[in-house]
Amino acid sequence: SELSRELSSELSRELSSETRRTGTHDDAMAAAVALHLTGDVDAAEHAYRRILMEVPRHAVVHNNLGTILAARGERGAALACYATAAEIDPGYGEAFRNFGLLLCATGRARDAVPLIEHALTVDPARSAWWCDLGVVLVQAGALDDALDAFDRALRLGGADASAHIGRSSALAALGALEGACEAALAAGRAAPHDADVLAQIGMVQRLAHRFVDAKATLTRALTRSPDHPVAQAELAHVLAALGAYREAKRASEWLTLQHPDRAASWNVHGAVLTECGDLDAAERAYHAALARGDGDVEAQVNLAFLSLLKGDLADGFARLEHRVRVTGTKPIGTPEWEGESLDGRTILVHAEQGLGDQIQFARYLPLLRDHGAARVIATCAAPLVPLLSTIEGVELFACDAPLPAADVHARLLGLPLRMGTASVDTVPRAERYLSAPPRPVAARIRAITGLRVGLAWQGNRSHPRDHHRSMGFATIAPLLDVPGVRFVSLQPVHDVADDAAPDERLLWLGAHDVTDAAAAIAELDLVIAVDSAIGHLAGALGVPVWLALSALPDWRWMMTGDETPWYPRTRLVRQREAGEWGGVVEAMARGLRELSGGTAIDAVRPRVAPASPLTQAATPDELPARRAVSIGWPVGPGTGWGTYGLALTRHLARSSRAAPVLAAEPMLAGLDAREAEALGALPRTIGGDVRTGSVHLAALGNAVRGGSPKAEARHNVGVAFIEDTALDEAARGRARAFDQLVAGSTWNAELLRATGHPRVTRVLQGIDPATFHPDPSHMGREDRFVIFSGGKLEFRKGQDLVVAAFRAFHARHRMARLVTAWHNAWPATMVGIDRMRHVTGLPEVQGGRLLVSPWLAANGIPAAVHEELGPAAHDAIAAALHRADVALFPNRAEGGTNLVAMEAMACGVPCLVAANTGQRDLLGEGGAIGLVTQRAVAPGAGYAGTEGWGESDVEEMVEALEAVWRDRAIARVRGLAGAALVGSWTWTRQCEALLDAVTGG
Repeated sequence: SELSRELSSELSRELSSETRRTGTHDDAMAAAVALHLTGDVDAAEHAYRRILMEVPRHAVVHNNLGTILAARGERGAALACYATAAEIDPGYGEAFRNFGLLLCATGRARDAVPLIEHALTVDPARSAWWCDLGVVLVQAGALDDALDAFDRALRLGGADASAHIGRSSALAALGALEGACEAALAAGRAAPHDADVLAQIGMVQRLAHRFVDAKATLTRALTRSPDHPVAQAELAHVLAALGAYREAKRASEWLTLQHPDRAASWNVHGAVLTECGDLDAAERAYHAALARGDGDVEAQVNLAFLSLLKGDLADGFARLEHRVRVTGTKPIGTPEWEGESLDGRTILVHAEQGLGDQIQFARYLPLLRDHGAARVIATCAAPLVPLLSTIEGVELFACDAPLPAADVHARLLGLPLRMGTASVDTVPRAERYLSAPPRPVAARIRAITGLRVGLAWQGNRSHPRDHHRSMGFATIAPLLDVPGVRFVSLQPVHDVADDAAPDERLLWLGAHDVTDAAAAIAELDLVIAVDSAIGHLAGALGVPVWLALSALPDWRWMMTGDETPWYPRTRLVRQREAGEWGGVVEAMARGLRELSGGTAIDAVRPRVAPASPLTQAATPDELPARRAVSIGWPVGPGTGWGTYGLALTRHLARSSRAAPVLAAEPMLAGLDAREAEALGALPRTIGGDVRTGSVHLAALGNAVRGGSPKAEARHNVGVAFIEDTALDEAARGRARAFDQLVAGSTWNAELLRATGHPRVTRVLQGIDPATFHPDPSHMGREDRFVIFSGGKLEFRKGQDLVVAAFRAFHARHRMARLVTAWHNAWPATMVGIDRMRHVTGLPEVQGGRLLVSPWLAANGIPAAVHEELGPAAHDAIAAALHRADVALFPNRAEGGTNLVAMEAMACGVPCLVAANTGQRDLLGEGGAIGLVTQRAVAPGAGYAGTEGWGESDVEEMVEALEAVWRDRAIARVRGLAGAALVGSWTWTRQCEALLDAVTGG
């Protein structure tokens, strides 16, 4: 966006000089330029195009037309105009400069550099153009050249603030954060009241971890410009870094409300939500960013790291392929390897990321031989060359060294995907894949008697999250009090904090490089480290590691557990809450005391004491082998029960403590072929080897009928969604046959407890945030008002009430439209819909499809104002919800919460929901809007008991629709509040809650 703004920064100057430059003063050109200068760009475009009809090779007109098209976002057409202008007149610097800036804005910074350099050969005295060149060079990664360009701009004068800001950006990219802050402050002195400059200063201060200063600077920027998007975004990041998570979340939410159409706003919101630990909400925010751009690259990469953090390596590494577009990696001449047999060819693997990543993924290099490579060449950071050269069969070069020719190339972090190891279970788990080259420091370590433990308490200070992942020496110092242990500092001298005074209990290695560190680590019994390159190095050398992790760790350590698939001898010791290192150090001290007492290192697993027994997460070694959880109903898309079962099956398949068994044949229609195949391959019976601790889930409906207990299961659980309240003694007996009952709503839980069953647990259903998430940019239009109603058409779901309310509302507002998802292919279940006389007759079913529109037309709702989705897939339902203004659910009874209403709420649609039965769980502060008038419903229509049911009032429904109609903005805020409520009820979380409930946690 900064580059795009540069395209018009000097427009007035350029346009006013262009007619002089061409030597023409005809009235048509003067008039066109005047229209352009006054902002009437449509008329200016028309005038320019008329001139081109007479003079098709008019360089200035092509350039000016390109400026108009670029401002509109028509980048392809604008680039063509600039290219034509440059071709017509090679001495026309403005055209080359504009051409280069727009190329850079489209991600082609390297191609842009020679264009702006050419412009400067035409007019080398333009300080602003030198700034432009510096900005483009930063984007191209030529940081030293960029500093030279900014210095040239400063010597010319006239662009002081811009040049200082540019220098600051280049220095920050080089990791020289103190210099970056000094340059940013110089820009502030040149333009003390410029909100853009203040926002940039705040950004650099944040990168330098000067969070208090950054907060003050950004507050000043927002005082000058209250809706400044960069300052708002930076302030949200700073507040999160300071641990003010509630304020950070509010700031990022405000950013999305102020700038809802910018993908950047949603990316910032997602990043802040991630820092706040709300990963499901962050995922929704990133998907909202995707919806606002053509496959927004930053959102794809953010989602990649979120998936990796959640343990979904397949999705994570697949999305991570977009990173090349983010980093602007220089194109490589050889073809990219896609995972096929290398068949005797030479492959070149390019390094990525920092030292830790390069060490972690170096495990893949020797495996390329198994794919047929005759020769494996790899690059790495220069300090790692001696160390990674110990990998047999791999030729290592520094990243900036001349390289031999290769047949194909690959990027290091792309190897897991291409080598078929993109899952937790398939990560190559070599206990040791690096060796330490000999170094004199090794003899110093060998001379130590007793337990030898290395310490690394500080990571790379330029890492954006180093303030979260590193601790001060004073924090880790209590470990030195453990008797019988000799400690070795693995901190490079330049990384040692001021508070790390020399201590006789700690051996200081002095100045050393990564190879020295490796030689020292190879002689140690144990390494204790924060998340840094030292932890990776020790893990790759096969030395036991205790890794101290923040509450929100880096993606590779995932969110739970004390083991990692990446390093078999590494134990993860996690913070109990953000910023709280005391418990981590205390747990490690306990572990060290065990070791000094003679316990084997691999037997000691330091664990942070939980906040309370209720929140303690069991670690894999504390659990039995994966227990079988048998699902007793058909799973698959298309029905409520099937959706529930499919979500549960997917969760169990990823679980470390339970495995799915499908006791009923799955419904495979609507699934992609791979998932259908995977479901078909799951076992159908509980195996004898997992019978102990196994669980069977049975589906229970009205009269507690449906599934039944299985004798081979250790624990039988009835999962109940009941609407008919007539539960006789036989029904109570069927309930007592189960060891436990799980209810899908508070109302159902109360109903089941009334049977006298001693063990009833409430677990609500969930939503899929990848499909159902807010998308305000698509919600409704001012020229129409869309009402959504979903659920299988039957008496208890109240669609007859929807017909009556919509009919009355449409009589007042002819632009109203009704979108329904009422598919029901079973006519017998529709009996009774016309019982309350809001409608006449029943819709017909032909060819398995419910004919809703003809039935509605017969009941006073013309086909022109109605759309029936039919048996739609979830993504089609979500698309319909994203264009709805309101959703209406006057259901007379729901045993669960009403899954379709939850999905509508998750999409940010304001929902009108009958305040009865299970739907009451959706109401309350921030939830759905309740239809509070609920008259009793007499038994009938196939239901013997209707206690607690409710008949919504049609007039109240119409008035509620009117309220949404009158103020859609307020209604959408209420809708977003509802999305926040159900946003935490993801299938992942709810399935985990079910698993906790039925397995005892």
